[in-house]
Amino acid sequence: MNEEILKPYIRKVTKEDKKILPTFSYSKMEVFKTCPFQYDKKYNGKMRTNDTSIALELGSLCHYVLEMKGKMLQDEVDYDFLKNIEIYGADGLLGTKELKKKYWEEWYVKDNASGMNYDQKMKIFDDVVHTEMETDNWTPFLFEHGFEFVWNNRCIIHGFIDRVDKRGNDFKVIDYKTSKKVYDQSKLSTSLQFGIYCLAILNEFGALPVESMYR
Repeated sequence: MNEEILKPYIRKVTKEDKKILPTFSYSKMEVFKTCPFQYDKKYNGKMRTNDTSIALELGSLCHYVLEMKGKMLQDEVDYDFLKNIEIYGADGLLGTKELKKKYWEEWYVKDNASGMNYDQKMKIFDDVVHTEMETDNWTPFLFEHGFEFVWNNRCIIHGFIDRVDKRGNDFKVIDYKTSKKVYDQSKLSTSLQFGIYCLAILNEFGALPVESMYR
């Protein structure tokens, strides 16, 4: 879509906007789209759970390790010790050593979707860490990048983008997924998540990303 068509619909957030406009995120919209009843209980009734799971904790650890690698590449710092972060954790996150103990009943069980257990999955992740961002075409630019913008003077949309790469004046947005299987094509062709990310980049840098990628 032409950038000039979209620009009139987005703008920066003001202090006054925060007083009068409702605020949404992609995850909040996704909950409403999936189950309005759950949305009402979670966001209107404030009935939120503090429960965690091996998938959530391991996903957070993988995201953190990749974020650290990107920042170290930017700073031209040796990132060999990332394996230690993966094993022992950091910044309040448990590493695989403690996660194996905490979720010992699940760690070595193969799930039906991937046919792998968590030991096997982390071996794949080790390969990803070794090869990720090792390219001359794109330069890692932003990590866990927070954004907010006003959409059509009706609401504030905010969130975080896992990674933004840059190549000249071009941008690419990347979202890391630690799911059990590759996303179905039906979720990729009309992704609300990437639509929001593209608007965020347009609002901040004046140009739409030329690529969007689930990794």
